[in-house]
Amino acid sequence: MSQSQDSKIPRFVEIVVSLIAIASFVFVYISQNNQIVDLNSQVRELDTQLQDEEKTNERLFALLVAKTSDGAISPTDLAQFLSPAQVDTIVQQAGIDIKATLPFNLDTQFVPSGWMGDGEQGLSHLSVNNVMVNVNGTDKVAAQIEYRPGDKKWAGIYWLYPDKNWGDKPGKSLVGAGKITFWAKGEKGGEIVEFKSGGIRGKYSDTLEVSSGKIALSSTWQEYTLDLASQDLSNVIGAFAWIAAAPDNKGEDVTIYIADLVIDK
Repeated sequence: MSQSQDSKIPRFVEIVVSLIAIASFVFVYISQNNQIVDLNSQVRELDTQLQDEEKTNERLFALLVAKTSDGAISPTDLAQFLSPAQVDTIVQQAGIDIKATLPFNLDTQFVPSGWMGDGEQGLSHLSVNNVMVNVNGTDKVAAQIEYRPGDKKWAGIYWLYPDKNWGDKPGKSLVGAGKITFWAKGEKGGEIVEFKSGGIRGKYSDTLEVSSGKIALSSTWQEYTLDLASQDLSNVIGAFAWIAAAPDNKGEDVTIYIADLVIDK
């Protein structure tokens, strides 16, 4: 074999190796692109399925509203399969009123989770504890609220339904209720506070707002009433609220007690 032929063989091998490398790269590139195309196709298919499911759910929801409105389905029936918030949404859109079983303790259905003002800073400025108290000779569980003024110079608490709902979800119908009654007192006496019901605004808003105005608490138990008789009670999110301002209380800490919080006829 001549020298020139010998030199051509390594070049031939190099060319073959290069071609194999290029072919491998092209194969991998095409394979990866095919995988990407397949993945995109799967994503589009899933998106289409989700859109179809949303449309189906919307039609089912509209059907439930229609059947609830004409009385074919009762709220009791709905409650067997849906959450309380979902039932309330359907009931409200169906345009019917559900009368609450009265009377009932407000804090069994509404939660004191709507902390406002300095209360937004947490336990450094506001705390709520259940304590045993004696109200006119009867032992009861009361909410002890302690407020330590901060930068905002005021604090408050809403009793909310559902828990921590600031209007993102529907509230509860209290149609048939006529008043909220409760007992309250201050640790020292003379604490200036306000009690109210309703007033929350959001995607879903309270349909009522009533206030006691600012009142000075006694150091002994006194009974108070919030009149609901003339209020629209079809959607109640914040059934009850307590508010205190630092300037009204000379910047001092405020401790009050609330017991027997009842929604009645």
